[in-house]
Amino acid sequence: MAQENNNNSMMKIVLIGFFAFLITVVVAGTVLFLSLNKHNGQTEKVAGKKAMLGPLVSLGNDIIVNLQPDERGLERYLKVNVTLEVNNEKAQAELTARIPQVRDLIINILSRNTKKKIDEKEGKEQIRSEIIRAINSHLVQGKVTNLFFQDFVIQ
Repeated sequence: MAQENNNNSMMKIVLIGFFAFLITVVVAGTVLFLSLNKHNGQTEKVAGKKAMLGPLVSLGNDIIVNLQPDERGLERYLKVNVTLEVNNEKAQAELTARIPQVRDLIINILSRNTKKKIDEKEGKEQIRSEIIRAINSHLVQGKVTNLFFQDFVIQ
């Protein structure tokens, strides 16, 4: 009788252990499945963003400007290399034809700034937005959707 109780107790312990192991495997599998599924969705989003990049126009050589002197009268120079993203091929062709005008706009906008303003948290973003607005005001066939700084060096 005592041995039968021992066998029943052992059987209960084995069954409890088996079900605990089974639950652990199911929970771990679910977490793994959900995390992999989430990762694949993010990869598709990134790939979608890459696919949606519009035509690009490089403005060629570096643009070097004198920045406004700071409060101590210290003169600084800014060197940038810019690539513009446009919304269609017609805008790309128009922008390519207007590169000298676009470079002049960028030089005028950049040379009005100080190192301090550019170094502020939103400095580059404000300059980026101002340049895009200025260029778009001259375009007829489309618009600039983004501006990428390939180089941005202050000396």
